Amino acid sequence: MPDWLVLAAMGVAIGVAVAAPVGAVGILVIRRALQDRPRAGFVAGLGGATGDALFAAVAGLGLTAVTQALETWQRPLQIGGGVVLVAIGLVLLLGMRRPHGVEVRAGQDPGQMMPGGHPMMSGGQAFATALALTLGNPATAFSFIAIFAATGLSQPDPELADVAVLVVAVFAGSAAWFAALSAGAWKVSQRWGERAARAFDAVAALLLVALGLLALLLPPP
Repeated sequence: MPDWLVLAAMGVAIGVAVAAPVGAVGILVIRRALQDRPRAGFVAGLGGATGDALFAAVAGLGLTAVTQALETWQRPLQIGGGVVLVAIGLVLLLGMRRPHGVEVRAGQDPGQMMPGGHPMMSGGQAFATALALTLGNPATAFSFIAIFAATGLSQPDPELADVAVLVVAVFAGSAAWFAALSAGAWKVSQRWGERAARAFDAVAALLLVALGLLALLLPPP
């Protein structure tokens, strides 16, 4: 098997592995899909995948200046991310009474349901929010550095072509995971309608506020 195919396969696997744990970005992706079709959730996921790809580039190129800057600014980034998470959680809590437009009516084919709720944010805002949440979490960058070191992908003088393959593959793996997550959330909304959306809003809001408070109160690792 050509070396670039091996790198691509490893990059996709790393992208999925880093994106799979459902955190703030995953919650945003699911919420957008429940409210306004899988494509809306996927757009938010692309923001997270872009952040993952940028961190993969930092790890692959061995940019110590960037990692040192992340260490220096870790606490301010943590506080900023915590404020954003609490704000999003509060917006969800305040908007829970608003209908999502995914109610299943008698005799209606779930596959023909049309979204009718008002989006919490536009596609561009969702992309930017997911990107900011990813970049505002230095732990993700350190995860990539640790994974690259453990798998032998970190090199003293990396080939730019190899790093490019890895970065694109990480982006593809992360984006594929968020696409699957968004599609799965939409399937749930088709099956359970408004109940699923409201239940998720309650759980997501509490999780986001809790994650935000932890980021604000706990010292960086």
